Amino acid sequence: MEKNQTVSLIIPIYNKEKYLKRCLDSVVNQTYRELEILLVDDGSTDASRSICEEYAKRDTRIKVIPKENGGVSSARNLGMEHSTGTYLAFADPDDFIHLEFVERLKNLLEQTGAEIAYCKLLDIWENRMGITPKITETTHVWETKRYDWFAQWAHTVACGAVYRRSCVKEIRFDQDLKVGEDTFFLAQCIKKASKITSQESELYFYCHQDESVTQCSYFSGKL
Repeated sequence: MEKNQTVSLIIPIYNKEKYLKRCLDSVVNQTYRELEILLVDDGSTDASRSICEEYAKRDTRIKVIPKENGGVSSARNLGMEHSTGTYLAFADPDDFIHLEFVERLKNLLEQTGAEIAYCKLLDIWENRMGITPKITETTHVWETKRYDWFAQWAHTVACGAVYRRSCVKEIRFDQDLKVGEDTFFLAQCIKKASKITSQESELYFYCHQDESVTQCSYFSGKL
């Protein structure tokens, strides 16, 4: 087992004051406590920065990293550069996570020896927030050379997963891509890894707002 058991959770933020507290509450209340929470404020012009600072005053695990607006990929990359954990995870500011998200996926990495562990994403619409997520102990393990991108169980985004640092150490999000940067990042990680694992529990809540063109507006690169 690695000596450093910290999970660095990176959240790129741009003008998400309406949803940010919901996201941060789900992060700071995780059952797994050894977290490094990196809030990268990508030049927000609303109250997002002050909300981040407010949470940082109450929780020493939080680091607020301000930067000029450069897009979601640059914000995630900066968060990765500041991270120190043995494990990494990503969340978007208008999404939120199950309170056992980190604990379950990190434990899955340790149990299987895999480099990437992911869960199912649960689509949430703002007018239907009362959905109960499916929680199960059913898990799967694959050698990455057998990973099927077209399978129903395939994961195609950076969020909703926990990574070993060894798997993402030299990989960054492509700042020239406005669409598909998540999939490209994940593909590079899978290529570098030898084993990937998943749990069928719905631990990441993928939110859809009225103003979104695709799913989450910042996630999809809409600034």
